Amino acid sequence: MHLIQIKPGLFSRTAPYVGSLVFTAALFIALPFTQLISDISSFDQMDAGARILVAPPPSPPDIQPPEEKEPEEEDIKMDKEMQKISLSQINLALNAGAGGMTSASSLNVTSFELSDSFADDLVFEIAELDEAPEAVVRIAPTYPSRLKKEGVQGKVWILFIIDEHGVPSKPRVTESPHADLSEAALKAIIQWKFKPGRKDGKPVKTRVRIPLEFSFK
Repeated sequence: MHLIQIKPGLFSRTAPYVGSLVFTAALFIALPFTQLISDISSFDQMDAGARILVAPPPSPPDIQPPEEKEPEEEDIKMDKEMQKISLSQINLALNAGAGGMTSASSLNVTSFELSDSFADDLVFEIAELDEAPEAVVRIAPTYPSRLKKEGVQGKVWILFIIDEHGVPSKPRVTESPHADLSEAALKAIIQWKFKPGRKDGKPVKTRVRIPLEFSFK
């Protein structure tokens, strides 16, 4: 067995170098831990700063409930119903005339529907009068020759108003067998003259409906 002999003075010369190497190695080993500790400290500080900078959530705004609006009233427009009016018979005293006319006893006023065109002024019905109107001038309608040859005949019903002066106005045909007969009847009726109907002793407007007959008799 051989023993290693260290020469005196060798250790004393190398000891400073060895110590320096050990210190340097320890320093290199300690540097990562120092950096890690520094990073953790910095992270904690940043996290703390972040927590300080975060503002608390805003409180919810006061929401006012919507005002309830009262429902608007809708204007309801009612259509005027056609009024059915029954009239009594009217006895028209006819002065004179020939051909194509009915007698006074056959001039009957029947039920009809009231039109809006006759609602402009106050107009009375026959049943409302104290005295019914009477025809004092009558003009016979002209019978179209073509229709006469073709044998077209019948009654043309005319609705009109007799005013306070006995003048017929606003005539219109409500029933007719032919348009040409209607035209002839309208031309004739506007030339008639009447004694106006009376109510409470005063002449008033009266609505009447009469037939004009076109016949070969």
